[in-house]
Amino acid sequence: MYKYLDNCVLHRIIRIILFVWSQNVHNL
Repeated sequence: MYKYLDNCVLHRIIRIILFVWSQNVHNL
């Protein structure tokens, strides 16, 4: 259960980071 939750959170964080990073790249 904890591992599944961890993967879910990790996935969400990675998606957010990628989204923000792509936004920053576009801004630059």
